[in-house]
Amino acid sequence: MRPSLKWLLGATLVASVAALCWPEEGPESTAPIVASQPSEAAAKLPEPSRAVKTTTVFEPLPLSLEPAAFPPAAFDPFVGAQSPPPQPPAPIVAISATPPAEPVVPPLDYRYLGRMIDPTGQQIVYLARGDKALPVAVGARLDEGYVVETITDDAIRLMYPAGQVHAVIPIPPAPEPSHP
Repeated sequence: MRPSLKWLLGATLVASVAALCWPEEGPESTAPIVASQPSEAAAKLPEPSRAVKTTTVFEPLPLSLEPAAFPPAAFDPFVGAQSPPPQPPAPIVAISATPPAEPVVPPLDYRYLGRMIDPTGQQIVYLARGDKALPVAVGARLDEGYVVETITDDAIRLMYPAGQVHAVIPIPPAPEPSHP
């Protein structure tokens, strides 16, 4: 270290110690600020050289501070800046010269299973689809969209509403009872 820097640091140290140990000259009381009247000698002096003696009041600090009410933040610094979502693309309108295709009619997987008369005397007709039995009545809608139109002794007439297509499930004739 250079000698001039050592002297500068030493002088700074001595000045700091002197400032800490030097007696303070300041107000001894905690009286409120009072402007005293200028003396008669000071009253004879021109305006700029008049001095008014004042004392400063040191008020004690409050024991607690009221919490500050801050408005909610408009930006979350932990998320970061996010750009607005992109605008959806404009819909593309295609003009087709061909008419729309006919709706595809699903295959009819139902077959006649049987009929029964319940205790109230009403007839119940059953259709089968795979291993599943399904009771049907006029107006019932099946899983594929078919609607039961009519039930007669020899057929069940179905309609597919989307294509106005009709289908018929035949009912075999009842076997003649045999008498032994």
